Amino acid sequence: MPEDKGLVLLTGGTGMIGIRILQELLLAGYRVRLAVRTPSKVPRLLADPLVAPHAHRVETASVPDIAAPRAFDEAIRGVRYVVHCASPVVEPHLQGTDYEVTLFRPAERGTLEVLEAAAREGEGVRAAVITASMASIVPVMLMDEVTVYDESARVDKVTGGPYATLTAAYYESKVVAFHAVEKFIADVKPSFKIVNLLPGFVLGPNRMATRPEDDTLVANRIIMAPLLGHALPYPLPPWSAHVDDIARLHVEALALEGGHDDFVTIARAEGQPWAEAADIVRRRFPKEVEAGIFHPDVMDKAMSTKHKASAAKAEKVFGIKWKSFEEQVVDLIEHYLELKRRAE
Repeated sequence: MPEDKGLVLLTGGTGMIGIRILQELLLAGYRVRLAVRTPSKVPRLLADPLVAPHAHRVETASVPDIAAPRAFDEAIRGVRYVVHCASPVVEPHLQGTDYEVTLFRPAERGTLEVLEAAAREGEGVRAAVITASMASIVPVMLMDEVTVYDESARVDKVTGGPYATLTAAYYESKVVAFHAVEKFIADVKPSFKIVNLLPGFVLGPNRMATRPEDDTLVANRIIMAPLLGHALPYPLPPWSAHVDDIARLHVEALALEGGHDDFVTIARAEGQPWAEAADIVRRRFPKEVEAGIFHPDVMDKAMSTKHKASAAKAEKVFGIKWKSFEEQVVDLIEHYLELKRRAE
């Protein structure tokens, strides 16, 4: 059994990335306190095959609203580390809502509340790792195809709305949250280090999924929508990584030496076209293609931009060997098919 590495406060533990972070934290020897908004999800989380053997090292703290004043004052007590993974994602039901309430407030204030609580806790807290995004540092709507985007990139200004689409509002909420973290570091000068991880599109199985359609949401939609016959409406940067890799990096970042830091965490920074998923599916899932479950002909038409990024810093510091695009696609589809079989 691994040595006890201390207590981690984990937010967003019931999400696709969060459950994998929880699994990796437990396997690495950490104890975990889950900040929970929806208690009904906890039993399923604790029953997960990789979590259940370590369930005695998991506790919960009720945090109904991560953006509420002093929301984490109870949850932070006695914590050595923080992993902040909770943040709004692009979901259809958010379209047309008050984005200040549904996106900006939880993204910005939710992040600041947990950092401010950690600062009030004093020197017992050693590190906070935040799930940020490439959208936090690159001008998504204004990127050029010459620049190689890395950790030095910044979005200097925000529009403040109005926003033509949910996606545009989401991107700007990530920028606002990232700016808030940088200002917190400059103003508060916390005694603990803060590490921002900056993934692109995180692909792979959603271990909290109970229905096959749960595996078609968020970034997984880029793969699953075309395969299920629904064309993507516009080209996207081919920047993806496997959820397993992103989860492990959150855990490894806790033990990094040095001060505050940012890391681009993209496996396909050189730009492997999304349409390559079509041939992967034809080769690996021929029966499902023949049966009409998947439509690689639609995936053939998936458009990719030619924007460039670099994850060289993360590769050097963490020594990571990224899971391939084929592994990202195959692991996602195998999980989707397993859920589909259970539902039949």
